[in-house]
Amino acid sequence: MAELPAIKRRLIRTKSDVGAVVLLDRRVVTKRYGAAMLEGLPPASKAIGNWQDVRRELEEFFAMHSIGTPLSWS
Repeated sequence: MAELPAIKRRLIRTKSDVGAVVLLDRRVVTKRYGAAMLEGLPPASKAIGNWQDVRRELEEFFAMHSIGTPLSWS
């Protein structure tokens, strides 16, 4: 669990940097240790649900920041 904040520090270095972390493991929301892990992350938007809903949230996030849709989703 300590690795997630370290990843964030490497990816988001300036105030103008943006990014998304996607955890595709239901235990994050169904197990006690998952809640503890989420509490350890910096404040951020969370999308919890089926893949179509999460993907839509990600696409909106990318569009809002003018990042575009990842090529692998086309």
